Order: sequence, then C-alpha cells, then structure tokens
Amino acid sequence: MNKYLTLLLAVGLALTGCKTTGSGNADPASLLPRATVDWNVPDLIAVAYCGYFESESVFRESPISGYYSQLYGVPDAPIVTTEGDEWYFVLPRDPKAEISVSEYTFDMFSAQADPSSGKPIWKGKGAFFLKCNLSEVMGNTNIHVTGDGLTLDYIPSISLRDGSLNYPGVIQEGEGGVKDITELVYDWGLEQEAEIERSSVRITEDGSVVFTLKEALGPWESGDYPIEGLEGRCKGLFVGDIGQDFNPTVCMLMEDGGVEMLNYYASLGTDIGPGRFFSSGRLPDLQDIVLFKSGAVVDTVDGEKIPAYRTIFGIDKNGASHEIHECTRPTGPIHHMVEVDGINLDFRIEAYPDWTIKFVCGIVESELLEGYFGRLKPLKVDYETGIYEYAYDFLEHTVYEDLESDPTVEKVSVKGSFRLQEREDFNGFDFTPLTGDITFGLEPGTTEFFPYWIDDYPE
Repeated sequence: MNKYLTLLLAVGLALTGCKTTGSGNADPASLLPRATVDWNVPDLIAVAYCGYFESESVFRESPISGYYSQLYGVPDAPIVTTEGDEWYFVLPRDPKAEISVSEYTFDMFSAQADPSSGKPIWKGKGAFFLKCNLSEVMGNTNIHVTGDGLTLDYIPSISLRDGSLNYPGVIQEGEGGVKDITELVYDWGLEQEAEIERSSVRITEDGSVVFTLKEALGPWESGDYPIEGLEGRCKGLFVGDIGQDFNPTVCMLMEDGGVEMLNYYASLGTDIGPGRFFSSGRLPDLQDIVLFKSGAVVDTVDGEKIPAYRTIFGIDKNGASHEIHECTRPTGPIHHMVEVDGINLDFRIEAYPDWTIKFVCGIVESELLEGYFGRLKPLKVDYETGIYEYAYDFLEHTVYEDLESDPTVEKVSVKGSFRLQEREDFNGFDFTPLTGDITFGLEPGTTEFFPYWIDDYPE
C-alpha cells in the first residue's frame, strides 16, 4: 500500500505501544481541552481518519479512540461496524441531525445508483466511530446526512497517493461538505511513571523526577538516578519519540505549566563522555501546558502530504498545540585545534538534543585540562541559511589537575553566546563567539572552522 500517512500512523502507534508505555495516568480526559471545528459554510460533518485496527477491542485499547471522543466532548460515541479495518471518527455539525449509514457496493457504483439506497446499517444522531472498507480501491459504506437545506452522501476512504482523507473537492449547489479533522496522533496524556526500554522514570512525592535503571547500561550501574537541575516541581511526565527513529524523550510538566525535557540516549552517554541525567531547564515559549501528545509533522510536496518526522506536542489550556523542539545542530561533537607554546590543544563542543552542552579542552592524544557543562537556549535557528545562534549558561566548571587526581568540580554561572554557520558539505561549522568571556580557543572577534570530530578522545 502506497499510503505514507497511514504507514506513519501505524508505525507510530506500534512504537508507542512497545517502547514507551506509561502507568499512573493523571486522568487525561479531564485535562484535554475541548476542541471546536472551524466549519466551512457547506460542511455537514467533520471526519477524522483513525487508522487500521483489526477489531473493536484493539481499537478501544488504542489511544486514538479516547483522543477524539474526549477532544470533541463525546465520550459515549457509539461504534458502527461494517466489513473492513479502516476506522473513522464522524462528528456532525448539528448534533440533532439524522444520520444514516448504509452499504455501498460495486454494483451500485456501476449502475450509478443513489449512494444512500444500499442496505441500512445504522441510523442515529451525534458523533460515532465507523469501521469499514475491505478494499483500498473503493469504499463500502455511505454516510447520508441532511441539514440546512443541504444533502450529503459521503463514502469515507483514504487517498491511494498519500494516505490522506478523501473528501468532496467540488461541492455542487445543494450538496453538503466534509471537514477533515484528522490528526496524526500516536499517544496522549500525562503520567506519573513511564517505562523506557530497560529503565523507568517517575515523579516522587516532593516533585522531583527519578530515573531507575533496571540493569547496568554502559558506565551506569543499575539503580536510581535523580534528574538534576529541575527548575521547580514536576507534576506530570510524557515519553515520546522526536525524529525519524526511536528516540525516547521525557517531557516534564512543571506545576506552573512550564515544560522541561531530557533525552534518554544523551543522558546515558555520548561521544565525548558519560552522560548526565540533567534537565534542559525551561523550554522557551511553552506556557500554560496541561498535557502532551505524540504525533507527526507533515510536509506538503507537489500537492502530496509527506510525513517528515514524529514529535511531541504540548497542549495548552486553550487547546493549542506547541511542538517540542530538540537541539538539532550540531549533530555531533565539533572541535578546533590550536598550538599554544608548542602544545597542541583541542577544544571540543557537543550540544545535546535536550539543550544541554558540554565544552572540553585537552591536549591532543593526551589528557583533558578543563571542561564546562550547562544549557543552551536558541536565539536563531534558520535551517535554510544554516545559521544557528545559541545562548549558553555553563553551570559547572571542571578542572583536571593530572591523571592521578580526581577532577575538581565547582558550580558556576558563566553566560555568553555563539553563532554556527553550517558548511555546504555539512562536515562542520564556521564558529563565532558572540558574547561572554569564553572564546572556545579562538582569538576575540574571530571565526574559525569547527569540523565534526570523529577520532577517539581521552577521558
């Protein structure tokens, strides 16, 4: 099946169910703001394509069934079933309108018969879920609605081109229309505890957050690891993927409606050192968030809707969705080497997806000298020009006296900013310090090329 949106929806649901399950749901039905439909003049119904589910029980267990019914305030929406495994949510503009659901056959299509003349299946009022369509070529069910002097016969189906909802493109006089309210939603809610692979994350009574590793992972022993650097008390968790691969990210909803995040893999360790269970701090432009959902960002290319990547959205108290953004540049450690008094020094920077940053200086093919760890905030992110500007706030300064002694770590607050200009061959960045006392091994006011670092580095 050449159905991009359908495939992404199915894969997203599979990843959610198998990889990032949660427990202790904080009654998301009471938190999800009610949505309203932006109706066009002739619309009589709004329809959302929910995906493929082989049975009613499987559908009811999915996050999708509860999402649409709660989002539009119809928790008791009935299920109408015909032959097939495609599921749709149908919401009439007028909740008192009479709706008839009937069979639609190939013989009716060939004879150009009245679409509503097939064998009756269901008649009622209000929103409902519909299971239908054995074939991807032609729908097998007709929805008949009248209202405001308009009549609608709609056979729900999805496009063979891109998997989006088919709906009437040209509406004749006297005909009703269909509003597409489909969302690529994999999961939604708010948890007190969640599972991630061989780990779990939970909120404690005092509002802190603790990771539990159920077995040793790399340099980490099994046990509990509190998340450092939280800026407030956490009241809810959500785990989802950001990107095109399995990439578990923990979003933490704070008591004041702000959001902090932590990337699971970056926390365990990266190329230039062991990781840290350290919060991003408050993510910018996220206020009054009440819960989260995982879904997809879709691009339109030559008229086709193509899923770009999965991500997490924060839903605010008014029902608006806000994408949770990762730090995506640079994609790995970058570095700059310089000779000082006959010693070759290497200055290396790694920005992590959860907006934390590590900067270290060491002697090439020898020992580390010092390092900083802290957070980033985006000032400018322009993927078209490849220009990225960040403000940093280093919170720790580490000095490595010698190979025999433990490093000295002190708490600091060292702030500044820098600019990255990505090279056209994507092998690194032109790096420019903008403000602050740290020059990252450069002369003040200069710009140097920082290629991606790929060799072994002393720890």
